[in-house]
Amino acid sequence: MAERLGISPGYLHRAMRGSGHTVQTLIRETRIAAGLHMLMDPGKSDLTIARIAYEAGFASHAAFTDAVRRRHGRTPREVRDRALRRGDDG
Repeated sequence: MAERLGISPGYLHRAMRGSGHTVQTLIRETRIAAGLHMLMDPGKSDLTIARIAYEAGFASHAAFTDAVRRRHGRTPREVRDRALRRGDDG
């Protein structure tokens, strides 16, 4: 991440320290958000949840399911089913 921003890793960590977040939590939240976006996109309904987990950067379906459940209180399947029933993409 630091390389993409053109800064040193140490500077990135120091900058994040003031925000109350860590680089790891920022990355995790970004991955969860990407996965949720794909789950709720009707155009991606043909993708398996495992595929979405990997596309979002999770090492496994289980890791993605745990992260989504902790963050949103629902499984990825529940999130997808609810969004597709409502016709939402968000």
